[in-house]
Amino acid sequence: MTTWVFLYGLFACSSELDGKPQATVGDAPATSSSETPVSLEKGDVSLELHSDSKIEWVGRNVKSDHTGGFKDIKGSAVVGKDGKVKAVNADINILSLFSDNKKLTSHLLNEDFFFSSKYTTATFKSSSISDQNIKGVLEMRGIRKEIGFPATLTVSSDKVNLQAEFKIDRKLWGINYPGRADNLINNDVLIKLDVTYAK
Repeated sequence: MTTWVFLYGLFACSSELDGKPQATVGDAPATSSSETPVSLEKGDVSLELHSDSKIEWVGRNVKSDHTGGFKDIKGSAVVGKDGKVKAVNADINILSLFSDNKKLTSHLLNEDFFFSSKYTTATFKSSSISDQNIKGVLEMRGIRKEIGFPATLTVSSDKVNLQAEFKIDRKLWGINYPGRADNLINNDVLIKLDVTYAK
């Protein structure tokens, strides 16, 4: 009976992760167009990631969701003369991580999770972009994975806004800490993007 109650609590607890799409994840190619900067052609526009952009996350354990994000992110985008986004990238300062709990923030920065003393930056570089999907290489904790996720892109003459919500399995990037026996952590983490690139 005790085991059943525990498992029920683990899977029945409602969460912001519920119903959100799972990113496709595969091995990153040894060489990829996402590793090479996009060459600007005549008529292309280069934009920089705006300071009010947000990269946030939601993690889940048996008891509740925990939320957080990163305060220091940089990046750029390229918009072609046809008005379509050709590339986006982002560099995330792992040391700028925050969460809804001070003790949790400290734990997330150590070797159980992001191992920030060794891996200070996470990066994403796109390899293909459509109106509804972005594909590229996410490198975190020194592990490169090719991911694809649904996204909404809004493009104007001097600005690109990218919004997306998708789940990734943290263990694919070597974040294997299971949590305590009485408070296990879900493998999936919800990534929430609301980023703007502007002149």
